[in-house]
Amino acid sequence: MTRDEGSNVGRQVAAACGIAVFLRLALAFVHVDPLLNPDALAFRDLARSFAATGRLAYVDQGAPGVELFAFRSLLYPLFLASMTAGGSFAPALVAQALLGVAIVPLMALLAIRAYGPRVAIATAWIGACYAGTIFNERQIASEALFTPLLVAAAVLASGVRRLPAALFAGVLFGAAALVRPAGLVAGLAVAAVLALFPPESGAKHRRRGASLAAALLAGLGLALAPPMARNAARVGSPVLLTSGGMNFWIGNGRGTVGEAWEVMAREAPRRGELGTDRYFYADMWAHSGEILCGAPRLFASKVAMYFSPLPRGAWNLSWRFLLPLAAIGWWWARTPRDPRAAGLLLAILVSQTALALAAVPWSRYRAPMEPFLWPWAAAACLGLWDDRKVGRPLLWALLLGSVALIVVQVVFGGGRT
Repeated sequence: MTRDEGSNVGRQVAAACGIAVFLRLALAFVHVDPLLNPDALAFRDLARSFAATGRLAYVDQGAPGVELFAFRSLLYPLFLASMTAGGSFAPALVAQALLGVAIVPLMALLAIRAYGPRVAIATAWIGACYAGTIFNERQIASEALFTPLLVAAAVLASGVRRLPAALFAGVLFGAAALVRPAGLVAGLAVAAVLALFPPESGAKHRRRGASLAAALLAGLGLALAPPMARNAARVGSPVLLTSGGMNFWIGNGRGTVGEAWEVMAREAPRRGELGTDRYFYADMWAHSGEILCGAPRLFASKVAMYFSPLPRGAWNLSWRFLLPLAAIGWWWARTPRDPRAAGLLLAILVSQTALALAAVPWSRYRAPMEPFLWPWAAAACLGLWDDRKVGRPLLWALLLGSVALIVVQVVFGGGRT
């Protein structure tokens, strides 16, 4: 990349960041309930507990009378507590908005490494206007912190050549895992990419790739060791969370969310939170044959829920445009500028999607992986636009078709999108 190209990318990304800030200020007047997320009350109670007593413990409304120490992530309540001013979470929401803006240049940097300057510029503009990210920032939801941490860790890992940088990338993945355990899966996937795609070719550099992967895993372990030791002291085992069993129990068709909480309320007083977590796993094992028989149909319904291009929430309409463009974009992205950066992006997309489909594929679990689709959507926009004969009409058809579908939904859906 020439100096002029670099300057142009810098100006375009800076302008996109300016638009991202402007949109957040303009949409600040659109009401969004910060406690809309089902987990928001639990995070609020944990943050208030830590601010008042220094303890990360709370009693969930679904299981009254049982104090929970490791049922929710540890880092996000600490983030909220540090940002609480007089009981208000407004400072936390402002901080989340700033972190959301930071995703735009970070994803542009990952895109320029993987696919070049043109895709990086388009990625920045897609990210600046992506309403789904803005919506997540407006809620008390762990995804608002998990996503920027995951993006920052991925960007750092995509350019590592020295062991200290790989170690720090691992620490960032560990921090993300302390917000959502999905960060651990992403870190493991990225370590495999570093080992498979060394900085340069040759046996010496293959060994270097393995060393970088080991350093990243070491950083991941350093970040996770203290909180896991804390959980071992509190609940009796060095786990990240004690809610995984419930999520997989629901996600594998053993019961609804309400039924899961009924089990939690019944079993937790006598088993404790760790014992109840293991109870969920044991129940799945006991009914593994039944789960396997229903797995194909259940998996199909999960895929439909997770990837549905027909969201009815106005804030989620941007997904309708992103999904088809990203699906097309892999074709133009099949010959990347840097295979390691492109492989890392793919590893995160696959790992996060696989984990969501293995558990409960709620749309908010999709939110952290959506920025990693921006480069593919950007590649599709550029590739289609450059092809005047077929691509450009197809691009207009995709965009106008999505707009027409929105109109149809509004007209026949009682005014709701």
